[in-house]
Amino acid sequence: MKIIEKTKKHDNIIMLIFIGIAVCAVAFWVKSEANDELWNFSNIYKMVNGYTIYKDTNVIITPLFFYIGEIFFKIVGANYLTGRILGALIFISMFFSIYQLFKVLNIRKLNSMLYVLGIMVAYQENIMSIGAYNQLAIIFYILGIIFLIKSKYKPTINSIIQGIIIFLIFLSKQNLAVYYIIANIICKIITNKNQIVKHTIIELTTSFILLVLFLFTLYLNNNLYEFINYTVLGITDFADKNTVMPVVNIIAILLQVALLISYLIIAKIKKIPFEEKIRKNIKTMTIFSILIIFFAYPILNVFHINSEAILTIITTLYIIDNIIVETLLKSKKTDIIKKVAIVAMLIYFIIKGTNNNINYINMMDKEEGPYYGAIFLEETKQEINEIVEFIKTENSKGIDVKIVSYHANLYMNILKKNNGIMDLPFNGNMGKDGANGVINQIKSLQNSKVLITKEKDDIYQESTQIREYIQNNMKLIGEISQFLIYK
Repeated sequence: MKIIEKTKKHDNIIMLIFIGIAVCAVAFWVKSEANDELWNFSNIYKMVNGYTIYKDTNVIITPLFFYIGEIFFKIVGANYLTGRILGALIFISMFFSIYQLFKVLNIRKLNSMLYVLGIMVAYQENIMSIGAYNQLAIIFYILGIIFLIKSKYKPTINSIIQGIIIFLIFLSKQNLAVYYIIANIICKIITNKNQIVKHTIIELTTSFILLVLFLFTLYLNNNLYEFINYTVLGITDFADKNTVMPVVNIIAILLQVALLISYLIIAKIKKIPFEEKIRKNIKTMTIFSILIIFFAYPILNVFHINSEAILTIITTLYIIDNIIVETLLKSKKTDIIKKVAIVAMLIYFIIKGTNNNINYINMMDKEEGPYYGAIFLEETKQEINEIVEFIKTENSKGIDVKIVSYHANLYMNILKKNNGIMDLPFNGNMGKDGANGVINQIKSLQNSKVLITKEKDDIYQESTQIREYIQNNMKLIGEISQFLIYK
């Protein structure tokens, strides 16, 4: 009995440990390559080495993740292992915030533990540091819902807190802040909250004041235009050229929307014996779940769909818990089954984590430098060394080398160099001037060699316009590894 009481009393600590075990089981054993992990790491690494976000690097999202990363790298060390630890901490925080949301929704602690671990089993392929800034934004999104559903403070204080949360969501990922504001206002209207206009004004005013202070700081650092250029002015170009909508994924989104609409209908059916508070919570959760779906636009891939679908899963589990679990299935026997399921999932993550992390320790790069903790294939390591030596040799002759490719940072990190937009020439990542701006930079190069990949990019959003300009207007003088060399 004492153990049970202590578990109930210290459930947050216990759940943090459970979540930590699950996240660390899968967060590190990930192959390193030219993807989001490299690009996010490289931007933070450049900041640590004295470069300025936006001014020197073409980051297209708002900067909180990168600010946190810069501080973390300076304290712990700037390498891939540190980056993966940071990603793991963000994922741990996200799943812990989900646990807190379940509790605020008055779901029993045992059920909440079961649901969170179940989500983690289903979600494990997405637990990686690659796009952790998305999860950082979702943490604040969930935190805002928690304060909206249940808060101990007075209405005015609650509105100020909501304003702060809106700003933090914006600072994590700008588009999600817009969806949160819309969801928040709709929830106020449909739940008949008193003084809707007053509290909305307080929330928006609070977030606006914080936004002005943030923008003024950028202005003082001569970085305001660059911030607006990449995070706002390039958005249209990003959406126009990067929209990826596979039919299967569109169908998945439509089914999700249909499911959520059915939840709003369920909340209105009086024959279903819900308490009024539960009906209100269903409406709130459903509205926020619908709005966060837009988070997946315009790149409607599996990772983005899984990220936004977490709110739909939480809402679904909340409804199932109230209709079935806590009515038809509530008994000592089912509680025992739940505990066994929790233990089974923990054992699964412990076994998987032991295997993965032993492999990770054996396979990870242990050489001091930015890639300490990375897992590169041997041929990738050899290629990195070959290109780095090529650049060093050319530089010693007074010749500059520009790699116009999303692979560029693989080599720039070793050299501690930065070529701005050319290091990640993606459509939508080049500000208002787009590809023409990069082409103008290339035109102005003197005594330089430019490298592009032999094969045209068909995976990401690399600009074909820039590639074609180089091929049609520069002289091909050779090749090295996966690159063609132009002068």
